[in-house]
Amino acid sequence: MLAVVLLAGACGKSGQEHAFEPAAAEQELMVTPQVEESAPIERKLIREGNLSFETDDLMGAQRDLDSLIKQYKGYVTADQSFHTYGRESRSLTVRVPADNFDALVTAVGQVAQRIDQRDIRTQDVTEEFVDVEARLRTKKELEIRYLKLLDRAANVEEILAIEQQIGALRADIEATEGRLRYLSNQSDLSTLNISYYRPIPTTREFGRRFKDGFGNGWENFVDFIIWIINGWPFFVVLAAALFAWKRWWTKRRQRKGVSESNSR
Repeated sequence: MLAVVLLAGACGKSGQEHAFEPAAAEQELMVTPQVEESAPIERKLIREGNLSFETDDLMGAQRDLDSLIKQYKGYVTADQSFHTYGRESRSLTVRVPADNFDALVTAVGQVAQRIDQRDIRTQDVTEEFVDVEARLRTKKELEIRYLKLLDRAANVEEILAIEQQIGALRADIEATEGRLRYLSNQSDLSTLNISYYRPIPTTREFGRRFKDGFGNGWENFVDFIIWIINGWPFFVVLAAALFAWKRWWTKRRQRKGVSESNSR
């Protein structure tokens, strides 16, 4: 009953023929928007997929995939490379227009030597999209009514109260618009995660690791020498402390030996 609370003061002021009628103002705010004739609803589908396959030529597969992504008007949002024992692999995340999603999946399958995983998922968000769109339309119409009410405000107190309501409503509208843009983006562009790998023969992998072992050993040795050089003040202090302790211990033993001889 915001209109009643805000406008009651204006109605009670004497001599103001332009004061608001609370019932009329409330009726103006709460009027139900006219329902438009329902148009055919466009389905909103969010499609995602995962493809994993083996290839003998990792670079060749990459060139083929780049060509396919360009051909179907997609783009890469993430690109990662991995090198583990016995395997060299790469992973791509591709956004592609929803109309080209199935064609891209089929084309990628033709590039693969052997498909290890194929997982395609579809989520229907039509109902949520229509609901968010209707709520957004209602909120905007309510904002227009608040703005009209603001023009008829009689004092500063009413202006501040109405502006507070408009600010809260505007924040809600922006959040709803963000959700609507997200749903539109996810349904207009589908997501395909592509992972492919090339097996590395064990003998070759052992030779590479053996060679890397020598390199890592030399680097560790150099790091150790540098560590010693960096810590030379500590070693000097430690050597001096050991030297002083040894001299003290030697003199102590000598004094103890002399005292034992005199006691005899």
